[in-house]
Amino acid sequence: MFFQNEVLRGVLLEAYRAYARCVVFLPSPRVFINSIPKAGTHLLTAILSECPKVMLAGRHIERWRVNRLARGRGDNRMEAFELDCAAFSRVIGTVHCGQIITAHLPWDERIPKILTEHGFANLFMIRDPRDIVVSQLHYIKGLRRHALHPWLMGAFSGDDERLMALICGGDSAGAPLPPISDRLAAYDGWCTAKQSHLTRFEELVAKPTDDDAMQLQAYARVVDHAGRGMDLEGVRALRDRVRTKSSFTFRKGTSGDWRRHFADHHKAAFKNLAGDRLIAMGYERDLEW
Repeated sequence: MFFQNEVLRGVLLEAYRAYARCVVFLPSPRVFINSIPKAGTHLLTAILSECPKVMLAGRHIERWRVNRLARGRGDNRMEAFELDCAAFSRVIGTVHCGQIITAHLPWDERIPKILTEHGFANLFMIRDPRDIVVSQLHYIKGLRRHALHPWLMGAFSGDDERLMALICGGDSAGAPLPPISDRLAAYDGWCTAKQSHLTRFEELVAKPTDDDAMQLQAYARVVDHAGRGMDLEGVRALRDRVRTKSSFTFRKGTSGDWRRHFADHHKAAFKNLAGDRLIAMGYERDLEW
């Protein structure tokens, strides 16, 4: 639920959570979706919530709730994270079978182990990091209650400068935003974790010219991992239902949108900071882009 008014949002979330706590008859497993922020969490939850006997738990694990280094409520600093295993176990313990909980937690080898102990299917979502920073730009601009909104809108004169700030990082009212290279590095372990199903945003969002069979296979792998396998026609029907949905956080649902926003100086900065990570993640073969 995405509202500008934090109070209204909180009231509606608590009402939904109260309802979710009463739903105790869905089949296993529980589902944990983790991702780099703006990599497509909403798309993945939309897919799985369309599966039979699956629902959202109404919970997103904020970093500060499971971070031993948090200085207080709302401290979601990217550069300071040490998993509080007991706190993490308490939060996921509120999720019933057939329910989905989401997070943007950095890699810690203890997280998948704890999830397995609690009977969770574990999915991790990635996306072209260049599209991530473009999505972050539009998301933060449009959401006034976002912690970075005052900094991004007040410290820079236009979107060209704002996009560069999201690439290079900066000091946001005393809470530093690390450069994109550091933000990506925090999730490296998730990309190779055997206990987690890795899925790419680009596999799930097809253009008219894309291979329909490949997209359906990607959908099928997601629902199979969540214990809700279905035949091809069932997967196709699910895909078509998801396509009709829209959300503030699912602004365009396309891949490669960065090309419309990156000027040469944005490309140079990104290559310098995270060009090697684009290659490691499989989004480029070299730096000639």
